[in-house]
Amino acid sequence: MREILLSEQFWDTNFTGFRFPFASNSYWGMYILNSLGYTFDSSIAANHLEFYRGTIFPYNIPIFNENFYQTLDLLELSQIFHDDWHFYQKILDDDDYSAKEQKKDALLFEKYLTNFWEYAVKPNNGLMVFMGHPMYSAISEITMMPLQKITEKVIQDDAWISTPDKVASYWNKLKDLKISVKENQKGITVLFSLPNETIINDISLKMSLKPKNIKVISKNGKIKKHKMKVNKYYYLIFNAENNDSISIGF
Repeated sequence: MREILLSEQFWDTNFTGFRFPFASNSYWGMYILNSLGYTFDSSIAANHLEFYRGTIFPYNIPIFNENFYQTLDLLELSQIFHDDWHFYQKILDDDDYSAKEQKKDALLFEKYLTNFWEYAVKPNNGLMVFMGHPMYSAISEITMMPLQKITEKVIQDDAWISTPDKVASYWNKLKDLKISVKENQKGITVLFSLPNETIINDISLKMSLKPKNIKVISKNGKIKKHKMKVNKYYYLIFNAENNDSISIGF
């Protein structure tokens, strides 16, 4: 706890997230972060390519010590397992880290990020957390290329690019969201229930049938993307408030 408080004092900032040095997280470390009101941790890295570790979805961290068990409000947002240190660590041992060597390592890093996105995250509509260090990724424009390339790829795939604290805030809103569905002969009506004054942006409904007509009953609700088709599915994307409803005919 002392180190956490010293870090806040040194930077004069109330942080919302934390990553333990060298991923050395612990029961008491997680417990203290939760007690201090932190919303997320990124110490349990995800690797679904070489073996299974971590997850591509946020989850509330469970901790256990002797006879004490608790599921924390603290979310785990698993970062990529192999970060820039893994690919650019030559800079620590080699004063002459040539442009040729940087390019070779950058291409490997870019391939790793692309594979993780294409084979682990994207097919499952999951979360990918990039963790970078100025002393590695920011060595040169060459070493920045993997981050630039994966950013361009994610934008091309129309995914949400955000900060971990905003992801945690969005995910925590979903905990209070309740959705009920009523069917009739013509289609379905979806009703949203959540705390007053809470707005959840970019809720998406995934359908296997093409909707013929759509009716929204809402204070401010507007469908942002109408009948958007991705592969064989159709999506409706909109913002929702308490007691909003959307009726869909097929």
